Amino acid sequence: MITFTGFDMESFESLLRIFAPEFDDLHAPFTDKDGCVVTKKSNLGRLRKICACDGLGLYLNWTRTQGAASNNVQMTFGMTNTNMGLYLRFARRIIVKILCRHELAKIAIPTQQQLEEYRAAIAARHPALPTCGEQWMV
Repeated sequence: MITFTGFDMESFESLLRIFAPEFDDLHAPFTDKDGCVVTKKSNLGRLRKICACDGLGLYLNWTRTQGAASNNVQMTFGMTNTNMGLYLRFARRIIVKILCRHELAKIAIPTQQQLEEYRAAIAARHPALPTCGEQWMV
């Protein structure tokens, strides 16, 4: 799993828990004329080629290989380049959507107390760096 996606099973499953509802139930893999993800209107029509687990694995593998191994990915998932592109774009949009509103995915500046704790931990571990981070301390 780590070699294929860059995530261990626990991390992958944690991400999949918030990815799956959006992927499976709320959105279709197609876009409207403005390029936005289309909200599902019903569960009618053909079944999807891949499930949420496959979609997340496909996208994480693609980002890990930087798209260089697309032929291998196509063979692994049994998809043509067109379908793979559709589901890669769909998975990317879902990932961005869920991570934008996820509390742990936000960029946050540490508090003054946290900075002091980090500085003390670094100084304890690396005695040659006793004044690390003082330029950021206010």
